[in-house]
Amino acid sequence: MKSLDLRKLPVYWITIEPNKDRHERMESLFSTLGFENTTRLTGEHIDKVNKSYMDIQYEKTHKVSDTHVIALQNEGPLIILEDDVWFTEDWNPIVTVEDDLDALYLGFSNWGMKDGADGMNQTQIEKKRDNYYKIKGMLGIHAILYLTEEYKQVTINNFERAKNEKSYCDIPVAEDLENHNVLGLFPPLFYQKDGRNDEVTRRFL
Repeated sequence: MKSLDLRKLPVYWITIEPNKDRHERMESLFSTLGFENTTRLTGEHIDKVNKSYMDIQYEKTHKVSDTHVIALQNEGPLIILEDDVWFTEDWNPIVTVEDDLDALYLGFSNWGMKDGADGMNQTQIEKKRDNYYKIKGMLGIHAILYLTEEYKQVTINNFERAKNEKSYCDIPVAEDLENHNVLGLFPPLFYQKDGRNDEVTRRFL
């Protein structure tokens, strides 16, 4: 078991160029919390002309995963945040992790996968110690600490599977969680402050 200070780890945050207001908010978040090493990764903004709604959604999710992959190709422990996150009242920069832990979810979502279907309250959690939980089926990749090179590659492979199966990028990740040593913090340290998922990603409903 070892302690890590999240503020000292490399942070890669995912955005697109038009999200100027989110850029300012993320810089404010890092300044407020005292993060020392942050890198903005700007994904490709898609062209929506003459495309169906579903085609747009699939293309958007795959562009997001492409940007995650850029971050995942860096070595060593690292944090990936999406540009809609904000910290919760339970924020604590110090986390304790086992030597063989693959990843630690710093965010949470009630929206999950179970028995091949997605929906509210489908995320499954099982307490392991203190506020560390084994998580299964959780959809949402907005705030994750990646710890092993093996699991980074697993995640990259899952993103590729999503493209091949024409599904949202976080679905194969959610379905595969139980096969790896991945824990989540509950209550979470970050939530999605986007006006749609605020409550879904703050507490277990």
